Amino acid sequence: MHFLYGSTYPSWKPVFLLNACVLTVCILFNIFIPKVGTIIRYCGAVSGLAFVFTLPCITYMKALHEKKQLTAYNAAIHIFIMILGVCNFISQFLMHAK
Repeated sequence: MHFLYGSTYPSWKPVFLLNACVLTVCILFNIFIPKVGTIIRYCGAVSGLAFVFTLPCITYMKALHEKKQLTAYNAAIHIFIMILGVCNFISQFLMHAK
């Protein structure tokens, strides 16, 4: 809201419109994908890939690289962790929920 209106709470109309849009998107997802577990599974896999496996490893390796302390062994371990995250992400599309 601050980006669009210059205030975190501009008035009740834009806040109401935002809430109505979010509610509409949620209802449409519920209509077309009624199994909420499927949505949570995919969102969790994407979030896990980004926030648990990839970003911490990349940030740590970048910090080590700037200090000139990044070794091949260190890089290999962190790349392996990121590969595990990619495997976890891909496995969500191979599983069949019953």
